[in-house]
Amino acid sequence: MVKYVRIKCFILLFIVINNYCNAQYNNKNWIIGFEAHLLNFGDTLQCNLFNNNDLKIVGDGHSLINDSNGVALICDGFNIYNKDGEFVENGKHILPEKLINSSQGGNYSRFNQQSIILPKKGNQFYVFAWGISDKNFDIGEQQGGGYIHDILTYSLVDMNANNGKGKVISKMNYLIEDDSLSICQMSAVRHANGRDWWLVKPHFRKHLFYTFLVTPDSIIAQSIQEFDTPIMANGVIGQSNFSEEGSLYVMTSGSFQYFHSQVNYFNRCSGKMTPYKTIPWVYDSTFSAYLPIGGACFSPNNQFVYLINNVSISQYDLSNDERIE
Repeated sequence: MVKYVRIKCFILLFIVINNYCNAQYNNKNWIIGFEAHLLNFGDTLQCNLFNNNDLKIVGDGHSLINDSNGVALICDGFNIYNKDGEFVENGKHILPEKLINSSQGGNYSRFNQQSIILPKKGNQFYVFAWGISDKNFDIGEQQGGGYIHDILTYSLVDMNANNGKGKVISKMNYLIEDDSLSICQMSAVRHANGRDWWLVKPHFRKHLFYTFLVTPDSIIAQSIQEFDTPIMANGVIGQSNFSEEGSLYVMTSGSFQYFHSQVNYFNRCSGKMTPYKTIPWVYDSTFSAYLPIGGACFSPNNQFVYLINNVSISQYDLSNDERIE
C-alpha cells in the first residue's frame, strides 16, 4: 500500500539541513535560513540569529565548517565570514563581480550547494564555489537570460592570521572554466584514508562528473566520469549527497524534462562511481504534475533513500525498490 505523507515545514527543514551539511568537518554547528541562523546541536538545541547585515542572507548556497573550538568559517556562496559573521580579510566577493553585482551582493546565492569548505593544513581551509564568469554573464545578458554556469573556483583561508579572525591569502583560483556545470549540486566525502577528501561537481546536461582529490597540500583533478544513462538535466532545484560512510551517492534534479533521481556506488579509495539505481519520480495527482525532487539523503544503514520536495517525503527502499510516499 502506498501512503502519501504531508509534512510540516519544520520537519522538512531538519531533513534538508542534513543534506547541506554533510561535508562539514564537524557537524555540531549548522547555518541555515534565508536570514542566517546558527543551530548548535549540543546538549540542548540552540538557535541564534546573526545580526550582522553582511551575513543577512545565506540562501541555499551556504556552507560552514567547525574546528575543535566551534564554528571556524562560513560561506554564503559569494563571501567568506568568520565565526562572528564578519568578513574575513579579503573574503568579500570570491566569485566574479558581474555575477555578484547583478544580485546586489547575495540573493543569487540561493542555488543549492554553491559552496563547500574543506580543511587544508596548518589551520588553513579551502573554500570552493561555482558560478558564472564575467564573459558568460555578458553573453547571458545579451541573450536575455539562460546563463551558463561555467566556473568552479577555490580560495584559501589562513585562520592563523589577524589573531584568529582569518585572512583569504589566495582567491578565485579556477578548477573548471569555459564549461557547462549543473545549476545546483556540489558535495564532498572523506577519502578512505581518513585524511583527504573527494569533491564532486556534476555537468549540466550530461550524466557526467568532475571529481577532485583534495589533500592537505593540493587539489588534484581526476579523470572525468561519464555514463550513457540516465540522461540528467540539472536545473535550478536539486541536490547531491553521500551516504554516511561514503559508499553511495545520490543526485536529484529539478528539471521537468527527466523525471528521475540517480543513485551511484562510490569508491572512496579511487573516487570512481558506478551506476546503481535510477529512481523514477511519482506523478502527483493533487498537483497534476511530477513534483521536482529537491533534497535527498540516506538512512544510516544505506537501505533507504529519502527524496524530498516542498510537500512530501518519499522513502525508497534500495533493497527491494519499494517506495512509500
